[in-house]
Amino acid sequence: DEHLYLLTVSMIVINYGAIKNWHNLPWHDAQAQWDLAFLCYKVHAIRTRMTWDEALQYCRTHHHDLASVASETEMMLIEKELRKELSSLDVWVGLIFMDANWQWIDGQPFEFGNWGPFEKPIATQEVGTDTLANVSGIKGWNAGDCTWKLHFLCYGINS
Repeated sequence: DEHLYLLTVSMIVINYGAIKNWHNLPWHDAQAQWDLAFLCYKVHAIRTRMTWDEALQYCRTHHHDLASVASETEMMLIEKELRKELSSLDVWVGLIFMDANWQWIDGQPFEFGNWGPFEKPIATQEVGTDTLANVSGIKGWNAGDCTWKLHFLCYGINS
């Protein structure tokens, strides 16, 4: 299967039989019989152009939600998927400027940013309340007007 799947393990990265905490703590051996909780979900690149609100509704109806990007690794996988799947590298993700902060629409903490050459818009005069982030291919994230019609990324376990 050549589709993108993101694997999130609760603060743990599993690598060749070892476990490493994401906070740069040392590696530890893992026992083969250990049961570790994880979440695996598929990112769906949607080739239909929609406004951010339409994209959000589509993702919540057909998948789970607009995609959030929690790490540099996830961003690299998404960039790879964009090069392969879409005719446009500009896509909506689930990042919204709300209550004077950037927030993931699915409630995930906003800890990773990839604004690239674009400066992270922070002041209300820079971005309005209807401003969302879009991924501008390999250039990084950018603020965009919610009425723009872009391709978008959903995530979920549905096909």
